[in-house]
Amino acid sequence: LLNIVLAVLSLFFVAGYVVRTFSGLLLSHLFIYIWDHARVLRIVQNFDYSMDAQDDVAHKLVVIPCALLASCVYFHSHDEREIRWTTAAGLLHFVIHMFALVKLAPSLARKPDHKQDVPCEDYTEVARNIPANWFNTNPVHCLRSKYMLLETTPCTFYCAGQEHELRRHSSIAMRSENKAFNNDIELT
Repeated sequence: LLNIVLAVLSLFFVAGYVVRTFSGLLLSHLFIYIWDHARVLRIVQNFDYSMDAQDDVAHKLVVIPCALLASCVYFHSHDEREIRWTTAAGLLHFVIHMFALVKLAPSLARKPDHKQDVPCEDYTEVARNIPANWFNTNPVHCLRSKYMLLETTPCTFYCAGQEHELRRHSSIAMRSENKAFNNDIELT
């Protein structure tokens, strides 16, 4: 965001370095896009977007360079270069853009036809279908189970893609029995 704001601010001044500035901005953003793409596909095991709060904040932050760009367009399109009208153009764009994001966009969003009543499942039912839980995603608990409690079947640490290594442990509700990851297999 800072790079974009600086690039937009450069448009207020002499245009000698604009092509170089925006070429650098384009190349840096292409690098970031390629790095994020490779990281998501190759390095990250899994991720979950449970909320869109970051997306909403990013949309609201982009209002700043857009308002600066509106000020710049007004600044260069009028012969009289008064700072108050240039600022007013930027503020007007800021207000309209924020109104569109906060009020207009949610009202135009498609609403679900009806609310589906999702039945509340018991923890044991969920544990049969979802291998990760608090116990096996907590490395401290897994180490405690193995070295301090000296359990015969210690808690195995959960790692995405390695579900077949999880073992059934009824005392801590690790009851995953999904066919995709068979917990009853003893690996020695």
